Amino acid sequence: MNRDLFYRFFEDKFRGSRDTIKFRLEIYEPLLQQLKSIYPSGEVLDLGCGRGEWLELLRDWGIKAKGVDINEEMVNECLGRGLNAHIADAVSYLSAEEDEKFVAVTGFHLAEHIEFSQLTELAREALRTLKPSGVMILETPNPENILVGISGFYIDPYHIRPLPSQLLKFLLEYIGFARAEILHLNEDSCLRNREQISLIDVLSGASPDYAVIAQKEPLIDAGFIESYISSKGGLSLLQLAEIYENQRSRILERKNEELLAAQNRIEAEIGTLQEQLAAIYASRSWKLTAPLRWCYDQAGNLFHGALAPMRNGHLVLHRPLHLGMLQILERPSLAEPLRRLIARFPWLHERLRAWAIRRGLLFSIASEAPVDYPWPEEIGTGHLSAHARRIYADLKRALDAADH
Repeated sequence: MNRDLFYRFFEDKFRGSRDTIKFRLEIYEPLLQQLKSIYPSGEVLDLGCGRGEWLELLRDWGIKAKGVDINEEMVNECLGRGLNAHIADAVSYLSAEEDEKFVAVTGFHLAEHIEFSQLTELAREALRTLKPSGVMILETPNPENILVGISGFYIDPYHIRPLPSQLLKFLLEYIGFARAEILHLNEDSCLRNREQISLIDVLSGASPDYAVIAQKEPLIDAGFIESYISSKGGLSLLQLAEIYENQRSRILERKNEELLAAQNRIEAEIGTLQEQLAAIYASRSWKLTAPLRWCYDQAGNLFHGALAPMRNGHLVLHRPLHLGMLQILERPSLAEPLRRLIARFPWLHERLRAWAIRRGLLFSIASEAPVDYPWPEEIGTGHLSAHARRIYADLKRALDAADH
């Protein structure tokens, strides 16, 4: 396979059009114009010049420049556009240049293609060949962008390894540059001010590229590079994560406020209902009907199946009837109203009285003769309410079961 031709077409597909690349590189114009003001006839050397977009921009800005690349196809395209380009290895070419020759040495997406030892040698030679106050610009993919770091970087088969920005900055400072600054590049400019960002934005929104701009001594107009870089912005992964977290926190705070308001409303409603329920429990009618409710509930449990599996079910009623009647007899204020109610059914009254005597709850008077009370069916229950008829029916079934 023709590697040079392959990479030529690879660049066309994955790097972007010439116009796109030139637009991205225009960010460096203020810096180069500043160098031009110091060295009007100064020259720039571009290492790994590729298709020559940077050389073309420098020519448009009136800055003398030349480039080198090992890819013959790329160099031929540069020459076809009238640019000054040479087929050569970057380190070898730079090593042959004289001291303090260039105002800038640049390498766009070159550092990730060479071994770290070669990169170190390249930086040393760049420092040697730069004029005082000259700059070295190294631009490379930013592994801090998670999508770039785990996927995009490896699309290029000739990439060796990602270079974290702090590593490249440290290397240039260690080599001997007076200062080195990191410039984050090519992020979505809308992300910083977007009202809401997603998790996808955090994973893929950090600046996909960065450059380290290193300056040689002496630092003429020392604040220029700092102000230049600060004006360009850029987004780091930590900045995006902080924006995301702040937005999530605000959303959660609003939701929490809504939930607290709803909780307060519910608690107020519960308080009102509890007051109403307490009033019912404190009422005289509730106290009067407590024994009846208790007996009714116990009978209901039995006849609706709660006690169906138990043998000798009629014995089960003895205890609830005993306790219910005991509660009534111990409270004259309850016993009298219930006595008047039950007295309307002589048969039922006699059955309850006889059962209470057998259980020792009442004492029998020997002289009393048994009274033959008519059955309620003979009297009729039509004059009773539906609720009273249900109570009567339950009590009748309970007594029948207790007698057996």
